[in-house]
Parts: sequence; C-alpha cells; structure tokens
Amino acid sequence: MDIIFRLSIRNLEPRNFLNSLPFMVSYTSTYSIMNASFIGVIFGVIYFENKYKQFNINGKLQCLWALLFLGLPLMAIMISSKESRGISAVILGPIVKPLFVSGIGIGILGMSHGIGGNMVMTKVVQIEQ
Repeated sequence: MDIIFRLSIRNLEPRNFLNSLPFMVSYTSTYSIMNASFIGVIFGVIYFENKYKQFNINGKLQCLWALLFLGLPLMAIMISSKESRGISAVILGPIVKPLFVSGIGIGILGMSHGIGGNMVMTKVVQIEQ
C-alpha cells in the first residue's frame, strides 16, 4: 500500500471511494490522523498564548516564514509523490502528514500575527495588476 491514496477515475467512484481499504487506513483511521491533529492542537495553543503579543517583524523573519510556509508542504508533496514500498513507506508514511500540517500551521500562525500575510497579499495583488 502506498503512503498516500492514489487518485484515479475508478477510485473516485462513490462505491469504490468510500469502501476503499487504502483510503480508510490512510485518511480516516484514528492512528493515521492523530499526529497531524496533535500538531494542530499545538499550533492552536501557541496562537492563544501569543494572541496579543507584538513581534518585531523584520526581513529575516518574513523570509524564514515564507520558506517554512511554502517549503514544508512542498516537501511533503514531493515525498508522497514518489512511490515507496516496504520499510521506506513505513518510515515516510507517518512523516508526510505532520510535515504538511506543520507548514500550513506556521503559515496561518504567521498570517495571524502579521508576519507574512500582508507580504503574500501584496505580491499576489502586484502580479495581477
């Protein structure tokens, strides 16, 4: 079984999708989503403890935020796009979801504190104009 659920036309049919053992094991079982959920709880606690604190925002912090926000999910996608079997799938499988969730959590935390959201929006608006 792959470390991610491979999508195909046949797999997306409702009778196959919801009854698929690889989908159930990879995405809906408690032990497979526990690590990612725990990371989400940690980022929630960090947010509520630092909700009203002001941070000294500089270019280095914004660059680090952008690298982590974009780099960690891209790294998770690259890892999961390679077909892994055996011991490598056992090692990489539990790493992919927490890696992706950590990048998204860092992105949301940075945007909520004004570290990177403004930077991303100004770049997107400048590209569209």
